[in-house]
Amino acid sequence: MAKGWSQDLFSDKSGIHRTHIGAIERGERNVTPRTIRTLPDRGILIRVSHGLDCKRCVYLAERYQEAVEKLVRLSQKLSILAGARGDHQQFERLLEETRGARRECKDILADFEQHRAGLS
Repeated sequence: MAKGWSQDLFSDKSGIHRTHIGAIERGERNVTPRTIRTLPDRGILIRVSHGLDCKRCVYLAERYQEAVEKLVRLSQKLSILAGARGDHQQFERLLEETRGARRECKDILADFEQHRAGLS
């Protein structure tokens, strides 16, 4: 913690669970723009770089978060269907939809990288 706060103190002030904070510090999880925007409302002032000031970055981050959530939901459905040995055609449709969601995530990341490259 930059201010010398413990994870417990930051958790109490921010409303973010302590284990989530630890995962963020270790690079295992990311902070969403939505979470960062709530911090000033909780009395935590932060200085951010270009990312949150840039509407394109926020838009891409939110699109990416939605795409990842969709991918997780589809993957869970696919796993359940595979375990149940359900309808083969339904499995194939769901598998293709899951592949499409994965491509969408990759495309959003490519858009973000292209946007960042244009900032340099």
